[in-house]
Amino acid sequence: MNLLEQMNRDLGIDKQYIRNCAKRNNLYARYYIKKKNGGRREILQPSKELKVLQYWLINNFFNQFPISPYSSAYQKGCSIRKNADCHKYGKYILHTDIVHFFESITSKSMNSFFLRNKDILGDMHLTFDETRLILNLVLYKGAYLVVGSVASPMISNCFMYEFDMKLGEIITKRNMKYTRYADDIVISSDNYIDNSILDEIDILLNEYGFKRNIDKTYFMCKRKKREVTGLVIDNNDNSLSIGHKKYNQLKRDIYNYLIKKQGNCNQIKGKLAHLKNVNIDKYIAIKKIYSKYDKSHEIF
Repeated sequence: MNLLEQMNRDLGIDKQYIRNCAKRNNLYARYYIKKKNGGRREILQPSKELKVLQYWLINNFFNQFPISPYSSAYQKGCSIRKNADCHKYGKYILHTDIVHFFESITSKSMNSFFLRNKDILGDMHLTFDETRLILNLVLYKGAYLVVGSVASPMISNCFMYEFDMKLGEIITKRNMKYTRYADDIVISSDNYIDNSILDEIDILLNEYGFKRNIDKTYFMCKRKKREVTGLVIDNNDNSLSIGHKKYNQLKRDIYNYLIKKQGNCNQIKGKLAHLKNVNIDKYIAIKKIYSKYDKSHEIF
């Protein structure tokens, strides 16, 4: 049974309709969200029909490819807390990220990925035309991955497997720790991390069609603030927190909502759930202060 027949059988979608979805360029809705630096991030969200096809490919095709143990995002059990936990005891931490991560994974680089994994493709008995169909369904206009596609997170993890393993080997030899949270690369060590590691990262990124974001490359140590994937590491006991600024703002939001009836209850509850996951002691402390004002148990 070929690919189209399997999709038709499992989804009940006409084979010609699937082919048409792979050819159409108007199946994405475009919108923008604000970035921390004040700019805008473009989001391209696939239509409901295309999402169904992409989910099927994730669960029946891309799940056959390995994902490295260094990947800390887009998998069951992964979280920003788990990623930060890996580095909280590191006296020295390096953070960098990849410029236009999803968009850099193109049709050309995916074809190279398929060639590197030809044994897996061979086991699935896929033809060249079928792999082309797959790429046209998961890449925007058949050209590259985009932020907003349900397929991008899984595919990027599959694509980064070899990169992760190679960088992981380099880092392990230096007695350091490495994780990658989507496009964020984090390296930690008990010993000083010198600039030479950046040259090795750059060479490896270039090999897979990526560039390092120089503006988001920085070193941290215990003499200054240590922060990993948005979580702050206490320099005294290495515990994780959301940071003093966010914690104090959350207290103000709770006070304003309970006392002044201002603010958004759902947003506050979401922030509290995040705090509870990151640092249960901080959550208990804030609950002890404000629960007495929450007579209707709207928040606690």
